[in-house]
Amino acid sequence: MTTQTLGKDNLSNTPDIDGEKNLGGLGGLSGLENTPELNGVAGDLVQDPDLEARRQFTYEAGEKLKRRVDWHLLPLLILAYLVKNMDGNVVSYVKVMNSGKSTNVLKELDISTDQWADMSTIFTVFFFIFEIPSNLIIKWSTPRLHFVRIMGSWSIVVACTAAVKSMGGLFACRALLGAFEAGLYPGILYQLACWYRPDEIAIRMSALGLLGQFSGIIDALLAFAYIDGKGGLSGWRWCYLILGLLGFVVTLLIFLFLPDWPDSPPSRRQFLTPEEGTFFAARLPPNSARSTDLNFDWGAIKKELKSPILYGFALIQMLFASGVTGLSFWLPTVIAGFGLTSTANSQLLNIPPALPTATPRR
Repeated sequence: MTTQTLGKDNLSNTPDIDGEKNLGGLGGLSGLENTPELNGVAGDLVQDPDLEARRQFTYEAGEKLKRRVDWHLLPLLILAYLVKNMDGNVVSYVKVMNSGKSTNVLKELDISTDQWADMSTIFTVFFFIFEIPSNLIIKWSTPRLHFVRIMGSWSIVVACTAAVKSMGGLFACRALLGAFEAGLYPGILYQLACWYRPDEIAIRMSALGLLGQFSGIIDALLAFAYIDGKGGLSGWRWCYLILGLLGFVVTLLIFLFLPDWPDSPPSRRQFLTPEEGTFFAARLPPNSARSTDLNFDWGAIKKELKSPILYGFALIQMLFASGVTGLSFWLPTVIAGFGLTSTANSQLLNIPPALPTATPRR
């Protein structure tokens, strides 16, 4: 039977769906089963476990549940992203910290300005190399353990940076930092895709990017603090030590409280009942990632690699990252070079440019 045969006359003779505008409460399924033209289609709907799970919650209950998931998931992911930005960008602030003094990082480690620029390149190269391999691991692990692994690793590297004695040691720490930080942002995107529908992700990524920009403000305040010489350590060493300890604290919070997947065992998402977890997983599109999906669909990967949309987004991201990375790395040096105020106070002048990026706009 063609689609045209299933016309308005056929459906209007089905009392259970007469006037039904959508499947909301699915009250018309019994009528569908008794309609010869739809026999079999309704049976598939009734036997669909995802559809049955969605029927257990009203729209209002689903929205309330979604807000509860937001409060248990987003704050921890935002904290992780904030710390990642702080650890990666503080290098630009410590460069001008105590400029002209023996405790300046360039003086202590005997590094030229050109060598300092090379250090940024090393970080980016290792970040690029390890981004995909790092996120392949999440398929055989869980988001919680994945983030704990990479955050714990880079927090160790950041803390150890406070102890380097040479240019080679600093370069090695920057390379390792790039390798370990590479998996965070794609991992966050992957976990959000496991919890939210595509139309729900954009607003949450906006919140992530918005609050993540506070890293520049915090780094500037940390570099401004009068901590040089305390405990016999240079100010730049204190910056790395403090950020390393902060990273360990956030890592512990993620280990204790970050949920894995909607369909994880209840012990890994204690704020949801089994029915709520099943509902949240059932509301996702069929191609969403699941905790039980441990294999790769190479056919889908090849298809995406042929899509011009993919390369369009890649170009946009590349242009965006080029501007943001260059600005974040060199802005403190440029501002300090103006000589408008003392080196310490020039750190505070990095805050106004960061404020617009951390301000919500419509």
